[in-house]
Amino acid sequence: MPLTDTRLRALKPKDNPRLPANWQADGLLSEAQCETLVYAAQAFARDLPGRFKVSQEGTALELSEDGHAYRQGFFLGDGTGAGKGRQIAAVIMDR
Repeated sequence: MPLTDTRLRALKPKDNPRLPANWQADGLLSEAQCETLVYAAQAFARDLPGRFKVSQEGTALELSEDGHAYRQGFFLGDGTGAGKGRQIAAVIMDR
């Protein structure tokens, strides 16, 4: 069976974004932008493995048993005109 004929089942998100109901209905966010919001929310729900302290220079984290847990981040690398501002606004509204 060719790969193009197979259908992948969509994964159910663990987090449901909390946004005003009209955002997607009024076209303020596309489905792709909403998908980014779900992935960002899932990343923000996790901590990085390990405990860390800020380096002496203050520019990096170093592993340390008596350090702190840090939340995972999310990198949004969409190109020009993809609606990054709307996606970031949606992440802020959801948080």
